[in-house]
Parts: sequence; structure tokens; C-alpha cells
Amino acid sequence: MKKYIPNGISLLRAAGAVLLCMMKPLSAPYWILYLFCGVSDAADGFLARRLHASTLFGAMLDSTADFLLIAATALTMMPQLQPAPWMIGWAMAVGLLRVTALLVCRIRFHRCVVCHTISNRMAGFALFLLPVLWRRCGNWMIVLAGCLTTLAACEELFLQLTAKRLDPNCKSILIKQTT
Repeated sequence: MKKYIPNGISLLRAAGAVLLCMMKPLSAPYWILYLFCGVSDAADGFLARRLHASTLFGAMLDSTADFLLIAATALTMMPQLQPAPWMIGWAMAVGLLRVTALLVCRIRFHRCVVCHTISNRMAGFALFLLPVLWRRCGNWMIVLAGCLTTLAACEELFLQLTAKRLDPNCKSILIKQTT
């Protein structure tokens, strides 16, 4: 029964992301749910490893819940943050890199999986902090998050193009993988 806990947490994050779209942005309930979704992102992976419950399905579910949270946050916060056109263009370019990496993964390995690399985790954390810190820190926070997400998306695409086998838990192109 314990092996289902991480997937349950990922499902709760996906549901929370959908609920964010129905809430008033910047309200206390919005931030509480947003914080829950962020904590659940760290908790599901930690518990999957701790309970020896890591599965390819769980990795795909985690990535799907992450995507839903990022999309919900973008949809709800975009009117609040009013990003400049260059920021939107940059985000679209990173999105295109991500979609390309998923297509390469699908063609090569017959699955759509986002690797849990260190750079993907750093980019995810920066994206999570972005709506919280942007008003306080200004555009440099967007540039930092943009650089991290660009680096992570490029690394993901490179991994999907060059990997001999699909490894959702690959740490980095800079770390030699043991098989």
C-alpha cells in the first residue's frame, strides 16, 4: 500500500493545479494551495525513493503534475505579472525545446518522459519561486529562471538525443551514469 503514496501525492498536485485556475490569484487560499503544490513536488519524489516505489509511471505522473502546475501558474499569474514580450518569447522558445525533447523521447523510446536531472530540479525550483519573488526582485529573477529553464531544456534535449536507453533518473550530462 505504501508504494502508492508518491503517486497519490502527484495526483493531489495535479488536482491542486486545476483548482488554482479557479481561485483568485494572490489571495491567501491561492498561496496556501500553491505552497502545498510546491511541497508536494518535493515530497512525491523523496517518498518514491525512500519507499522504493519509483516507477516509470510515477515519473510520468510527476512530470504531468509539474506541467499542470506550471501551466496553471502561468495562466493565473500572467495578468498579475504582466511580462514583457521578450519574456513571453523566451518562455515559448523554452517550451518548444521541451516539446522537441518529448517528441525525441517518444520516437526513440516510445514514451514521453522528462528526466529528473539536477538542472530540471533547479529550474523547477526557480519557476516555483518566480511568482513569489518577482515583485520583490524584479526582472533579474525572470532572467535567472529563464537561464535555468533554458539550460535544463537544452540538457534534456541533448540527453534524449544521445542516451542509449531511457533513464528518467539521469542526474546530468556532466555526471557519468552507472548502469
